Amino acid sequence: MPEIRQVVFSPQIVEKIWETHGLLQWDVENVVYGSESEARWDNDPVHGIRVIVRGLTGEASPRLVFVALRPIDPETGVWACLTAFVPTDASYGEEE
Repeated sequence: MPEIRQVVFSPQIVEKIWETHGLLQWDVENVVYGSESEARWDNDPVHGIRVIVRGLTGEASPRLVFVALRPIDPETGVWACLTAFVPTDASYGEEE
């Protein structure tokens, strides 16, 4: 798993994940730093190299969330949040 020490959120991303997906920055941070979360590298032809983190929010009724991170400085563990969302299909992201 890549080292993630800091996640940077632009104001536009904070607004997007709230308005589109009902997630707060705090929700995303709980997923990224959660002890049970899983992260993997992804090289998407459209979005490029990124890390996808899959985990649960830290609330009373946890939700499964996927977070896409772009490397800013992976050697120091700094990443930019590209998006975060709650999948509509529980099997989303599962390996076939």
